[in-house]
Amino acid sequence: MEDPQANAPIDSPAGSFMDPVAALSQVQDDVAERLEAHQWAADSLLHGHTPEELLETMLVQGWDHDTAAEIIESARIQTRRERGVVTRDDIVRDLDVEYRRATSAISMFLFGGLLGRAARTFFAALRTSEKLKRLSGKK
Repeated sequence: MEDPQANAPIDSPAGSFMDPVAALSQVQDDVAERLEAHQWAADSLLHGHTPEELLETMLVQGWDHDTAAEIIESARIQTRRERGVVTRDDIVRDLDVEYRRATSAISMFLFGGLLGRAARTFFAALRTSEKLKRLSGKK
């Protein structure tokens, strides 16, 4: 005789199968709450509140510490420019643009100048050889 629990899914109690629709109805949708909290945190940061104050307020309101910290960090990153925060990445990005602009002009000048100089020298040598041929032919 075969064991009835052998064919049951591992995570479900023996013999009971949960309807997928019923399982999804048990999922808590907190996207709207998180978006609202994120907007509140961003506005509060723009009005001069510190992230620590916001974290304390969210914990008093019943938010999980990790979730609240994640929301506040996201709002902090989003509002950097409005709050006048300059990051290392901003400075490096600006310097990189200036560096590339400057070095591309130098390399174009050097290579263009060197190649131009080589071309002028080559054509001057051709003209000289033509002159020498003409002079030797006249003798």
